[in-house]
Amino acid sequence: MNHVRSAPHKVFVRAAFLRVAYYLGIFTFFAVCLDAETNLQKFEPETNSITGASAIAQNLVFYDDFQRQLNPAWTWENEDASRWQINSNGWLEITGGDASRALGAAQLNLLWMPVPQAEWTITTRLETQPLFDYQQAGLLLFDEAGRYLALSRGYCQECVLGGNGIFLEHNLAGERVRLAFPTEATDMYLMLIQTPDSIGAFYALQTGPWQSVANLQNSLPFERVGLSVTNDSRWEEGYDVIGKFDFFEIRPSFHQTPPPLPTYFQQTGNF
Repeated sequence: MNHVRSAPHKVFVRAAFLRVAYYLGIFTFFAVCLDAETNLQKFEPETNSITGASAIAQNLVFYDDFQRQLNPAWTWENEDASRWQINSNGWLEITGGDASRALGAAQLNLLWMPVPQAEWTITTRLETQPLFDYQQAGLLLFDEAGRYLALSRGYCQECVLGGNGIFLEHNLAGERVRLAFPTEATDMYLMLIQTPDSIGAFYALQTGPWQSVANLQNSLPFERVGLSVTNDSRWEEGYDVIGKFDFFEIRPSFHQTPPPLPTYFQQTGNF
């Protein structure tokens, strides 16, 4: 027997269908948002700033968030397994030794990888609290010819700065140069930018704009980049500096012009 549905019944069915579609659309929207949030990275090159949850990662050359284990692309130099770990928060912790590769010594637990032979931007987030002269943690560019560039959070009472700060130390052409900017911060972001003829160094404290440290002329590319933590002396009085790294990433370079460099905390020559 055929039944003819009444008009009110058709209206009811249509309303029920629209209601299901409405809630399905809401569910899909929040699912997409949640998926995007889980992929947020900490660096937002489009605005040249650091945010707690910024743009979704795009065009990454390399990325390691140190969850559970290290990416196999890394190489340890002079590894001491008792002095590094991935902690319960998913941060890589490295405990510094007394030697420094920048000074030609066998630095303990230097974690490095090859640098792309092109323009690039390297970024990391670092927590550290150096307390004694020359202790430092951060990024290190180096090659087998003895050239290096270290961007780090360090302590140097004997330096012109006289205490805690962000340090950029380099030897690009046979002369050591150190630049320093005072800060007591223990949580920061560090960034290096390679262009065809220069290297830019920047830092940011938790959230906010990038601060320029220097833009150095350099036409000879480095071979390696490392996560470096070192006491850089034997004066630590039993306190070894620890560097904690939240993530490390390499991206294709983006361009920005840093402001003029202050010179009142600059040192050159033997130190």
